[in-house]
Amino acid sequence: MTRRTHIVGAGIAGLSAALAVTADGNDAVVYEAAPQPGGRCRTLQPVDGFIHDNGTHVLFTANAHAINLLKAIGARGRWFEPEPQGLPLYDGRTGEMQHVGLSPGHGFSPRAVRRD
Repeated sequence: MTRRTHIVGAGIAGLSAALAVTADGNDAVVYEAAPQPGGRCRTLQPVDGFIHDNGTHVLFTANAHAINLLKAIGARGRWFEPEPQGLPLYDGRTGEMQHVGLSPGHGFSPRAVRRD
């Protein structure tokens, strides 16, 4: 018997839920108020012509679930590392600039912080 699951919102969580439901051979019906899926992780194309990404898109080294989602939907090959040297972070207490590894393929260990 095929089950139908109704999912409200086509953001990352809603799309992940639909993927899980359909992977089990069931049907998913996704409801979204916006004209496109993606939730906060989508590209906005306002009428003034300034196209930009919306939302937080940082994948930290421990975020294996997000990388697995990219693999499951066939998008892992299109992911690129936006900060090859790690995300720069300023430590106001010490005055040091640090870098934290982002995606799991980054080369830093999950807890690695590099100090400049």
